[in-house]
Amino acid sequence: MPTTGHILISGAPGVGKTTAIKKISDILKDKRLNLNGFYTREVRQDGTRIGFDIVNLVTGECKAFASVSHSSKAPKVGKYSVDISALESIALSALQLPTVESRSQNLVFLVDEIGKMELLSAKFKQAIKDLFAFNSDNIKIVATIPSVHTLPEVEAIRQRQDTVEIVVTRNNRNTVVERIINMLINNAIQ
Repeated sequence: MPTTGHILISGAPGVGKTTAIKKISDILKDKRLNLNGFYTREVRQDGTRIGFDIVNLVTGECKAFASVSHSSKAPKVGKYSVDISALESIALSALQLPTVESRSQNLVFLVDEIGKMELLSAKFKQAIKDLFAFNSDNIKIVATIPSVHTLPEVEAIRQRQDTVEIVVTRNNRNTVVERIINMLINNAIQ
């Protein structure tokens, strides 16, 4: 694995990428490692998905950012209207680069996800670009990405020399978290 070792998690929708991010977060918190980031969770009503919330992994702050019932003026991805301001209020604070004083500390960013809805925000795109451009062996990124190769921003990240992609399947999803934790800990996060 490359020295800086950023990890991309891909796989079909519903296979367990978000679950992996949440489990990784719990383990890192238990190990008292510094982390920041967010995850997106489905919002269901009567068994039907009606949207997504975005949740800060550290503070627990949560906002609805995609919904079948949002304003018709909001940008749409499929049947979902995306609330860019809600996305940015959680994601941008969770993706802030470390201060000069804290750059020597190890830090893991967990990003769920870099996808169509999130990339509607120019500020989010820039934050992701800045995060991956930040050159420090102390900073690791674990991000979920779509398995479909159609988003130029995601493809640029996939092609980086300092990333490795792990594809989650129904067969390996129970071992992916342990594999990623081992990769993180064995690559300078101690």
